[in-house]
Amino acid sequence: MKRVFICLTTIGLATFLMVCAVAALASAADPEDQIYEKSPDERFGFRDSFAGAAKTEQSEMSDPMAIEVVEISSKRVVLPSPKEALTPIHLRREPYWSNDSKHIALSFQTGSRTWTAMLYEWDGKEFAEVSWPRDAIRKRVEEEQAAQLKALGLPESTPPEACL
Repeated sequence: MKRVFICLTTIGLATFLMVCAVAALASAADPEDQIYEKSPDERFGFRDSFAGAAKTEQSEMSDPMAIEVVEISSKRVVLPSPKEALTPIHLRREPYWSNDSKHIALSFQTGSRTWTAMLYEWDGKEFAEVSWPRDAIRKRVEEEQAAQLKALGLPESTPPEACL
């Protein structure tokens, strides 16, 4: 208490109150402007989005409605939150950045008991989804099954199990 009194008499009450007000404003920064999980080259980072959430004391502590990847210098969104993700969004782990900052891997919740992992690649303007090798394999299997159904004279709607 003695130090506060000495501080007040040295700098004045008005200056003391102004310093306290500036400190309070700085600590109450808008959470939607806070960037975290920066890329290795620090060009990109993640930002939480609380859009649509009611601004209550309880909601300030809750999960964000969405996450976005932004270009730090311009604050431009280069990867919006995945449409498949539940809201509020839940990430399984922190996002993984490649060493060259051109790839991101995200694992997020898509259902009450399901999670999805997605890969994204920088194309010079934004991050675009990258297809997995298993997607190409699945497509090839489906094409082969359709060809076999056609060869047997069965409709395409025939379940694959019926052909075994």
